[in-house]
Amino acid sequence: MTWSHAKSLDNSGTMYTDIVDAYAQSMNAEKINSLIPMATVVENARTNKYLNAVDDELTSDGYRLSDCGEYLGGLGLFESLLAGRFKKEIFSDVTFISTSGDKHLAYLGKLSVKNTVMNTFRKTEI
Repeated sequence: MTWSHAKSLDNSGTMYTDIVDAYAQSMNAEKINSLIPMATVVENARTNKYLNAVDDELTSDGYRLSDCGEYLGGLGLFESLLAGRFKKEIFSDVTFISTSGDKHLAYLGKLSVKNTVMNTFRKTEI
């Protein structure tokens, strides 16, 4: 599930909702039961003032994910597809930190991803 543009580029404010609705409808119609929910990972991260302040709302240019945004993508992939299958826990088993080296941002990113997997189609505050 692709992420929405930075708010500075999305004047309507509906891009995230439109993306989530389209994926939910497609998954239901095609009977798909798993995805990597990057739209919600990024939206959850953007609810946190520290993560939202990284680059341009976790993007390098309003569109493409920055290094921190890509780190969140990797965490989203891990939690969505691998953690349960291999019985791994994102907080204790994932020790890699993005190029920023900021442990606090890494923790907040993991929290964002954890909230996303519990509520794939709904933004939650972190």
